[in-house]
Amino acid sequence: MVPYAPEVARWLREDPDLPGVELLRRVRLAGYRGGKSALYELVRRMRHLVNQSRPSLQN
Repeated sequence: MVPYAPEVARWLREDPDLPGVELLRRVRLAGYRGGKSALYELVRRMRHLVNQSRPSLQN
């Protein structure tokens, strides 16, 4: 899963609301042959990091 982390991070930066099933489709097209649970765990952690790095719109 680690080799795909940079791509997943890029996709989430471009569209933070991208569904996990779409991310799974994309990494499988890129050659990922692992299970969906491992990907979904990576996505959960990546979403948290991406959301922390986004500027807040609160005043």
